[in-house]
Amino acid sequence: MKGCVWLFWVCCMPTLGLGGACLPNITAPSFIEIGAQGRGGLGDRMAVLGGLGCLAGYLGAQLIPAPPVEMLNKYHNHDKPVDAHLDWSHYLNFTFRDGTLVFNSTSAAARVKGIQTVSSFKEALDLHFAGKPFLWKYKERYYASRERLQNQINAIVNITSGTALHTLYAL
Repeated sequence: MKGCVWLFWVCCMPTLGLGGACLPNITAPSFIEIGAQGRGGLGDRMAVLGGLGCLAGYLGAQLIPAPPVEMLNKYHNHDKPVDAHLDWSHYLNFTFRDGTLVFNSTSAAARVKGIQTVSSFKEALDLHFAGKPFLWKYKERYYASRERLQNQINAIVNITSGTALHTLYAL
């Protein structure tokens, strides 16, 4: 089972106040691709990637984040540009509880046969439950959608604990 992520293997996002319930890991590899989400310091980017990583964990997916050079602000780097050759593993070690890395790459998604590109949480969840791989191109800003993300994750937890599906589709 994949769980939520935070720094160094902590099970859940403390800022979302989520329990440890998780969906079973589906063998179909799925991904959530996120854009730069603006620029910020490392702590801020950890919050964004951790929150979206939590959603990915509940959907049995991995994140494909924009590179650090596109997400980190040079003002938090002693006013020097971020090295374009560095990837997120240089800065963060995010893993799911089962040891799977939270981050992956666009090339990994391209190698998945039959992967379907989706644009919404509902589409991603439907494919997840069907055991089919998906690539969700997440276009929203994390901070603008954080409350809705929490509601979506809570809905998944409710589904896995037996609550009716109709609560999910109202989101």
